[in-house]
Amino acid sequence: MMGHMFIPGVLCSILGIGGPLGFAADIYDILTDGFSAWAKSQPSDWLLTLLVYFVWGVISFPVFQSGMIRYALSGDWKTLLNAPANFLLFVRHAHYFLKFYIYWVLLSLGIFLADSVLAFTGIGLLLVPVFTVCAYYITTAHELGLLARKVNNAKAASEIAPTAS
Repeated sequence: MMGHMFIPGVLCSILGIGGPLGFAADIYDILTDGFSAWAKSQPSDWLLTLLVYFVWGVISFPVFQSGMIRYALSGDWKTLLNAPANFLLFVRHAHYFLKFYIYWVLLSLGIFLADSVLAFTGIGLLLVPVFTVCAYYITTAHELGLLARKVNNAKAASEIAPTAS
């Protein structure tokens, strides 16, 4: 996962935009020079950085999730690195992935709403990070496991079907 997160930072550097390190520098600029001085020169840099990360996420997230499923089913960590095979798994089972991503968006919205309610209670503000991390990663891992089960069942059914006919 760190490798997947590292690549857009490299792309930002190649394109001459700040990326994650530029984000830290921008915060420093805002604190020292003020927001108005920063806002005159930097929003386009942030927009380009967000665009690079968004495009990379749209491309790499399904491939990474497919690699995680292949790893869970095979136990071979090298399947995580086989992007073409991971992409083919994603394309072959796109309908399962579409449902997974719809549930993921709904889950993220639910977590955001729960975090908002916790934040407004005052003392619950301390629970927001713990709740967010636990709710997001536990439920996403569970949903990804269910997706792996569906893919495995579909794979088993396709292997049995030719011999039954």
